[in-house]
Amino acid sequence: MVTTHKKPPKSKRQPEVGRLFARVNAMLSKKRYITHKAKLHGKKNEKSRLIKTTSKHNQKRDKYGRFVKINRLGIAKHNPPRLRDKNGRFIAKTVPLTKPPLPWYRSRYATLVPIIVGICGAIFFGYQLNKPITVEAPVATSQVQAAETTEPKIADVKVAMSRSEPIRLRISKIAVDAAFTSLGKKVDDTIEVPGKPDIVGWYTKAPTPGELGPAIVIGHVDRPGGPAVFWRLRELVPGDTFEIDRADGSTAAFRVDEVKQVSQSSFPTEEVYGNIDYAGIRLITCGGTWNRTIRKYSHNTIVYGSLIAQDSNNKTASAL
Repeated sequence: MVTTHKKPPKSKRQPEVGRLFARVNAMLSKKRYITHKAKLHGKKNEKSRLIKTTSKHNQKRDKYGRFVKINRLGIAKHNPPRLRDKNGRFIAKTVPLTKPPLPWYRSRYATLVPIIVGICGAIFFGYQLNKPITVEAPVATSQVQAAETTEPKIADVKVAMSRSEPIRLRISKIAVDAAFTSLGKKVDDTIEVPGKPDIVGWYTKAPTPGELGPAIVIGHVDRPGGPAVFWRLRELVPGDTFEIDRADGSTAAFRVDEVKQVSQSSFPTEEVYGNIDYAGIRLITCGGTWNRTIRKYSHNTIVYGSLIAQDSNNKTASAL
C-alpha cells in the first residue's frame, strides 16, 4: 500500500517574507536566479570555478552611466561625483581645485572703485581751478622801436625834463604807490616784466618819464591769489593825474589823455613805441579774459599820458 502525504492547505493569509522589503527581496531573488543560472551554464576555469563576467546587460549603472554596486539593502553605492570643466570634460583628481574668482559685480572692492575715482576727479579739477596764474608780458610780441632813432625838430619840442631814472609811481585815485625796477628785452625781442607783483618796471631803451618821447611803464594786473599793482588801472579816465619821483630829486606830474583796451594779436606797436614831439608816458598791463589753455590774457590795457608839470627844488614849471 502506497501512502501519499498530502500537503497541508495553504492559509489564505500566509505572511509574505520580506513584505516590508519588497525591493530587497526582489533583488535577492534575481541575484539567486542569476547565480543558479551561472552555475549551470556559466564559464568555468580549470578548477571548475565560475568565471565572473560583466557586461552592459548584467552590470548595474547609475543615471550618469557609471557602474554601481548593490549592497545587501539594495541601495546603490555611487562613486564620488567627478567634476567637469566648462567644456563638459572630466577634471582629473590630481588637479588641485581652486576657488574660482568672484565676478566683478560681486567683488568686495567693486563699490570702492567709483568712490575713489570721484574723489580723485574732484581733487584734480579743484587744483586746476585754483592753480596759480602766471602773468606774462603785457606787451606785443613785435620788436620795440627805440624812441631816439629819429630826433624831432627843435621847433616842435615842448617843455620837457632831462634824463633821470624813475624811482616811485604814485596814482592816488587807484591807491598805487609802487617802486620802480629796470626792464630790458628778452631773446624773442619782447619786453621783460617785473619780477614782483607789487612793483612797476621801466623799459630802459625808452625815454625816462618826463623826458621827450614815450616812456614805457609796465606792471602786473594780478598774481596767484589776488590783485597786483595795476589791478585797477582800467578805472582811470581822461583828466586823471599821477606823479613819478625821479632819481635827481624831481617829480614829474602826468595827465591821462586816453585809456584803451587792445587785443594782443593786434597790438598798436607804432602808436605805443613810436616817437612823439612831447614828454609822454604809457602805462601798460594785461586785460580782457584769461585763457587757461595758452595761459595768457586776450587783451592789454594801455593808459596814454602826457607831462603837465615838473617840480624840481620846490619850483614848478608848466609844460602845457
